[in-house]
Amino acid sequence: MNFEQKLLEIILSNIDEGIHVVDSEGNTVIYNKAMEQIEGLNSSEVIGKNLKDLFPNLNETTSTLLSALKTGQPALERYQTYLNKRGTI
Repeated sequence: MNFEQKLLEIILSNIDEGIHVVDSEGNTVIYNKAMEQIEGLNSSEVIGKNLKDLFPNLNETTSTLLSALKTGQPALERYQTYLNKRGTI
């Protein structure tokens, strides 16, 4: 890992905003501490997992993120609600 990657990892891990980054298939690649607190999941159970497995009530229609991945278009001014795999959020 180069310096820039390590620096980005440190920043994302410690920022107060929840960050959940997925790849083009919807698999989690970054999940920071703030997001752990927001969603009630640990990064160890989220990294590498698909959004559909983590949040079973979401699909390309109900998820702003999955919709954006599928269409390539941003989901502007849409309110997103969801439950995690434990049924909470």
